Amino acid sequence: MGEKDMDIVLVRKSGPVQSMKFKPWWIYFLFLVLMLMLAGLGAGSYLLYHQQQALKAIAEDTRLLMLRAERLEALVQEQETRALLAQQAEQERAHAQAVAAAKKGRAAEEKKPAAEAGAKPAAAESKPKPEAKPETRQAAAHDLPPEPTSSDLVGVKLVRVRRQGSELKVIFDVTNRREPATPAVGYVTVVLRAQRAGRPWIEAWPPMRLTPLGRPINYRRGTPFSVQRYRRLKANFAIGDKVFERLEFLVYSREGELLLVSRRDLTPQGEPKPAGDNG
Repeated sequence: MGEKDMDIVLVRKSGPVQSMKFKPWWIYFLFLVLMLMLAGLGAGSYLLYHQQQALKAIAEDTRLLMLRAERLEALVQEQETRALLAQQAEQERAHAQAVAAAKKGRAAEEKKPAAEAGAKPAAAESKPKPEAKPETRQAAAHDLPPEPTSSDLVGVKLVRVRRQGSELKVIFDVTNRREPATPAVGYVTVVLRAQRAGRPWIEAWPPMRLTPLGRPINYRRGTPFSVQRYRRLKANFAIGDKVFERLEFLVYSREGELLLVSRRDLTPQGEPKPAGDNG
């Protein structure tokens, strides 16, 4: 069957009537051009979407690098402070030794006739100072000032605790409770409370110095995070001879504000008690 041409007639109000023939392959050509344009639009949209996701990932990595840089700066400052304190302690020790030597020299020059004076009666023994009761010390160690147990900015969810060899593994998620366009940025520290040899035991992950109440002296020693939706983090603690009591997740803002304290009770063996998260 032969191809049939399409006749298009142009009629005007005034003037001659014009006609033109429209080949069928023109329709196929226009359809092909339209399909190519749609395919190009789809490919461009796909590339733009992936480019946007890559830019978001780069921005998140940049925030994490800034937090890690601040953490390293805090570590350097702490090391410099320790070196300065050690130098001061060495100078004080040398000064004390010099003073003690001078006192010994004066004592040797001023010999007292102890034999002629005779031995003086021994002074009355001072009464021993009453020690603080264990209950008082324990209450002082566990009485914490009011702390935020909930937050509209961040949360701690899906806490999983398991024993693996000689370590206690803690896996948890830090979540952003705002819109993903506004990421949550800060530091998180996990504090373990336990009993060891009948005495309270407190340690943190990452390892750091804590106050007597179990709070970081330098919050920037914690694990930095930048969260759009959630981020999974891990903490490890040596088991040893500890009798576990509870975990505390301390979430700080980048400026050092304590945003959240989420607690998780543990059995003596380290397994979580049947209670929901409060973060």
